Amino acid sequence: MRSVQYRGRPGTLLLVKGRQDFVADRTGVLSIIDRPSEEAMEAMGGTGDTLTGLVAALAASGLEIPRASVIAALTNRLAGHLASPTPATRIMELVKFLPAALEEILLGEDKSGGGQQG
Repeated sequence: MRSVQYRGRPGTLLLVKGRQDFVADRTGVLSIIDRPSEEAMEAMGGTGDTLTGLVAALAASGLEIPRASVIAALTNRLAGHLASPTPATRIMELVKFLPAALEEILLGEDKSGGGQQG
């Protein structure tokens, strides 16, 4: 297992999930991710866990933490959109869409030559 740090220091980056997701460091907000937006995801338990797992996996694969955070937020939101959630939707219904959502986000990033953000 390897230690993942941001700018050489642990604990200096935040990913805040909500109607808009914010990636911020000590200098301020780096990215705002607000689409796709699914109202039903706000009350769905477990979306923060999927987001945390995505960031951890992407950072462990070698991505810089800010980029991993943006990709994870986009992926989490897209998986929610693909799952067409209702207030009764369970997190495992969203999890099924994570691989397709991640692939779409990464392919879109490759085509645009950089990050996608709202």
